[in-house]
Amino acid sequence: MSQASCSSQDGSSKHTCLCGLAANYFTAYTPANAGRRFYKCPRPDVDSCGYFDWVDPILPDRAVNVICKLKSQVDALKFERQKLKEKIVSLEGIDAVNRERDMLKQKVKELEATNQVDRSKVVKLEDDVSKMKVVIVISLFLFACIFSLPV
Repeated sequence: MSQASCSSQDGSSKHTCLCGLAANYFTAYTPANAGRRFYKCPRPDVDSCGYFDWVDPILPDRAVNVICKLKSQVDALKFERQKLKEKIVSLEGIDAVNRERDMLKQKVKELEATNQVDRSKVVKLEDDVSKMKVVIVISLFLFACIFSLPV
């Protein structure tokens, strides 16, 4: 099917092509026949029996021009709609990235808080080690004093 026609399933149709198959139902959108409906053999053009039958009579030029103009406006709106859909998908992707960034920022804050707690523990342990060193030095001094006394 070309861009110049549009198919439709018409179950009430009893049109059959020369191959004995149910003929396809189309609406033409070529400049010369815009809006005219027709039946055509369902097989590809190379295997087709050539069956073709117009449903509508030739339309006045004014009607053809109006149909062509409306068709081009519909096509332009479809194109614009597709572009807007693509923008929405893009924006949804940006939103997902922003949510992930916010989650990572929250994780960083949590890690910084944990890091701060660990730093305070390290400071306390260093203070305890310093106190233990003083106790050990004093103990060694007293031990040396006790053993250096004459007996």
